[in-house]
Amino acid sequence: MNKYSTNFFYQHEIIQAYVRILFISILLFIIYCAIYFNIKQVAGITDYHFFYGCLLLTIAVLHLLGLKNLSTQNISIRKYFILFVDILAVTFAIWVFNENGVVFNPLYIWIIIGYTIRFGKTFFPISLIGTYIAITMLATYHPF
Repeated sequence: MNKYSTNFFYQHEIIQAYVRILFISILLFIIYCAIYFNIKQVAGITDYHFFYGCLLLTIAVLHLLGLKNLSTQNISIRKYFILFVDILAVTFAIWVFNENGVVFNPLYIWIIIGYTIRFGKTFFPISLIGTYIAITMLATYHPF
């Protein structure tokens, strides 16, 4: 085991990877149920939403595998990439669930605070700008 893999931040990143996979899996299950059981509360969900959710889940699983197998390589790139994936996952959840997606808005704050705590104060403006861009895209392009 190397120095980085025993680091508190690395252990926290592993836990975060599992939470991300759980979140996206639950999201996919809800999308699946909405499509195949025709749930009226989440009308408008299509197979495309399920496909994009599967793509997000694949990225999250690949991140976890890379994190376990290559714990000391590309650490800084991995931090930026997974920040992007987290913001994308929350934005996707809000997009899919239209007006019901507002329950996912607090996750943006969790991302901003969590990345600042885990990776240092330099990640505060980066996560804040990424979240701002995601919210602006939702406000501009989302029909709701």
